[in-house]
Amino acid sequence: MKQEREEVKPSASDWVAQLQRRVVALEKAAVAPEGSGLLETMAALTTALITEPRLAVLLQRLVEQAVGLIPAADTAMLFLWDAERERLVPEVWYGTDLPLPRIPLRLGEGVTGTVALRRQGLLVTDYLHSPYALPVFAEHFGPHAVLAEPLLHGAQLVGVLVLNNFHRQVPFTPRDQQLLALLATQAAAAIATARLREARQRHLERLRTLTHLLQHITASL
Repeated sequence: MKQEREEVKPSASDWVAQLQRRVVALEKAAVAPEGSGLLETMAALTTALITEPRLAVLLQRLVEQAVGLIPAADTAMLFLWDAERERLVPEVWYGTDLPLPRIPLRLGEGVTGTVALRRQGLLVTDYLHSPYALPVFAEHFGPHAVLAEPLLHGAQLVGVLVLNNFHRQVPFTPRDQQLLALLATQAAAAIATARLREARQRHLERLRTLTHLLQHITASL
């Protein structure tokens, strides 16, 4: 009879090593300029994400790091996939004082929904005149460019990371797409890990509560 092997989850160092191999491949393909320090930067970002145990802090750190990584980006939005509601829910926003419209999106709706549906990134240079423009976002934000990548953990859709270029003088490039795709891969793993950790913590807290109640009931008999 065969014994099932227990699944071994990658550690932070495993994720960093995986990222380093992918960044090196990009540098060899001349996607990144020599001496850019890209390898060190991406490794540091990955370590910061994977080792952050608090989901809310991780999400905020992710959008901040995405804007810092891509020169053409001045704002970032993160949508998480709600499987029960079958909607992409806006969670965090960084880079502007404008409030984020709290509108859940369906698969295939707008840039975000299209990226989630197709499971592949999308670059839109003129959002207002694109087929992906949604009236609420077009009216709220005005003309801008959009770069978005899906957050995929294996076959599981975690969410979508969206960068916007409102005022930068430089456009989004294919290199930006490559970098954002790398960050999205690591971010999806970090979010899935943080969610699992928080779910386990909630389970332990429920067990402690039940144990306390049972002890109280037993003592009163």
